Amino acid sequence: MHGLLRDPKRRGLADPLLVVTDGAPGLIRAVESLLPAAPAPALPRASDPESAPDIAIRARACCEAASPALATVLRGDFVQVYERDLPART
Repeated sequence: MHGLLRDPKRRGLADPLLVVTDGAPGLIRAVESLLPAAPAPALPRASDPESAPDIAIRARACCEAASPALATVLRGDFVQVYERDLPART
């Protein structure tokens, strides 16, 4: 996992605007250690299977936004909707 996260930095790319995980502790630790400036709302696996598609659609929209500004707006909306039920893990 560390190699996957280090490669973009080696190529001169900026840290991501959003990091979404499934709540796996090892992945969260890797993101926190290698991308400390990246906001990382860590999503546990959805306990309500019906909510999982909405989470995935919103997260994908953040990642595939046409611009960094739009990604920031979508991330803010994502956090506002899910932060109470799916708090970031630190």
